[in-house]
Amino acid sequence: PTAAYVHLPFCKRRCHYCDFPIVALGESSSNAGSTMESYVDLVCQEIAAERSPSRGALQTVFFGGGTPSLIPIPLLQRIIQALEAKHGFSRDAPMEISMEMDPGTFSRDYLAEAIQSCGINRVSLGVQAFDDDLLKLCGRSHCLDDVFQSIEWIKDSLQNWSLDLISSLPHHTLASWRKSLEQAIAASPAHVSIYDLQIEQGTKFGNLYKPGMDPLPSDDDSAEFFKLGSSMLREAGYDHYEISNYARKGFQCRHNLVYWKNQGYYAYGLGSTSFVDGKRVKRSKRMREYAKFVEALAAGSPVLPESLEGSRTEAVLPESVEDRILDTVMLALRLAEGIDLRRFEAEFGSELAGMLCDGLAEFVASGNVVFLDASRECTAERARAVYGRLTDPNGFLVSNEIISRLFCLV
Repeated sequence: PTAAYVHLPFCKRRCHYCDFPIVALGESSSNAGSTMESYVDLVCQEIAAERSPSRGALQTVFFGGGTPSLIPIPLLQRIIQALEAKHGFSRDAPMEISMEMDPGTFSRDYLAEAIQSCGINRVSLGVQAFDDDLLKLCGRSHCLDDVFQSIEWIKDSLQNWSLDLISSLPHHTLASWRKSLEQAIAASPAHVSIYDLQIEQGTKFGNLYKPGMDPLPSDDDSAEFFKLGSSMLREAGYDHYEISNYARKGFQCRHNLVYWKNQGYYAYGLGSTSFVDGKRVKRSKRMREYAKFVEALAAGSPVLPESLEGSRTEAVLPESVEDRILDTVMLALRLAEGIDLRRFEAEFGSELAGMLCDGLAEFVASGNVVFLDASRECTAERARAVYGRLTDPNGFLVSNEIISRLFCLV
């Protein structure tokens, strides 16, 4: 793998929609520094104990969370140094080192030091909404003034930055969503991510709301939000290159493309999942169990599925051929470029490739799927089809239905 994800789980508090593995520090925790230092010790131990041999230097690193921008710069430097010592950093192509940052959690000086001393060259800013009432409703720790201040600092420092929004929030209307999109476009980020709100069990929103029920938007309203986002951002010059992601030319997230193209990647930290040598290793979301896993890894203990039965420490999930087929189809169809049918045939055989084409063809008449030839021009001739992709926005909107149908066939 040439990509590495590092999970930094610390947050001021848990947002009301969040079910990610986090450590809530509070607004002014007296022991936050020692808590974060102990965690970074574990992450650096895990990196050093990585057993899969590096076959090439890292080309992308992504710090996700949590709120990575709460981590002091010296601790961030330690992780960067551990990654470079273990895997090396690419010298053949520019590194992409991304970091999620939340408004109100960093200063102009912090950002400058992260860029200069840690090599951060891409920031993903968790705005989520351009509305103070919605931010409070979601339990976010920042306000709109923090958003505009953060945007100003980032624009003064970086060209490659992304702005994250959440659609279909409680009380969202098409008018308020349009306003958020207008403000996002006015901020002129290189990249925009839009995630439709998912109501997760065990979250505050999960206890308060039912999907599709008031005050949440209806499914039809959510579809209109998606269409409006796609339309406005494409008109503003953004390429809708993945279901939830838009980028100006040359600013697609290289790290996330590794996931969507089903390529291997390292992952380190609480709750993270790596994909190396055809195996997905899922680390525990519980800190104590994660620490035990790192201790065992560092001691050279075998990591076997049967030894973990009934344990929350980790799960090792070897990918079967069926898993690889399903992952390839699901992930490729999230991308605007779609699935390469020739590559699929070379990997899985002509019979399965034919079944996949038959399944995709069922959705051509409805305008939800198109076949493309070698020049990426639309073609109605199956014999000339080299790629199959979902249409934007209608195909993307029914992607779950299409992918489910394809799963049944292949």
